[in-house]
Amino acid sequence: IGVFQLSKGKNRICGDCYDSFTDQHGHLYIILSDGMGSGVSAMQESHAALTLMAQGLRAGYTRAQALDVVNALMLMCTGREMYATMDLCVVDLHTGEAAFEKLGACASYVVRDGEVRSIGSDTLPVGVLPDVEVKSLRMTLNEGDVVIMITDGVIDSYPGGEEELQETVQKCAWLHPKAVGERLIAGALESGEARDDMAVLCARVVRTMLH
Repeated sequence: IGVFQLSKGKNRICGDCYDSFTDQHGHLYIILSDGMGSGVSAMQESHAALTLMAQGLRAGYTRAQALDVVNALMLMCTGREMYATMDLCVVDLHTGEAAFEKLGACASYVVRDGEVRSIGSDTLPVGVLPDVEVKSLRMTLNEGDVVIMITDGVIDSYPGGEEELQETVQKCAWLHPKAVGERLIAGALESGEARDDMAVLCARVVRTMLH
């Protein structure tokens, strides 16, 4: 797993947060969250949402239950509107089965043998509506597959939009996961200074022999 981030303009703090961990059953959780706006305030929102989500999953909540808790607590926040995207990928490390669940998040990409597959869902972020609408998109990952998760600051900066981004993904997916993020964000910056916080989380599937 590799991550590369860049903050908007002269901000020193990126509003996009991420986490990854493995549970006792051999499931890998990869989470990416984008708070409203950029900088410190966005980081506080995305970090709060992501921390609550990770704590719920670690405590044994189902993904749906954890998302409900995050959504309810963010709706209870007073003083100003507060929401954050939630981008979750869960992989069974024994079978390769993966589930992608998105709330307001950008499409993710799975690269296999040079082909790029887009995995997206039209849903609202957490903290917007009382009820969470979750769509679980599933596929089986193979050895060598590359999973790429991004925030909207990346795709919005590509002049050619998602088509140009996918072309760049296809060209650089063979690189080290962190280098993939560096290359994708470098491509986004070709249009000028970052207009929003950016984050790319990349994971490559490798086979490990247990002894």
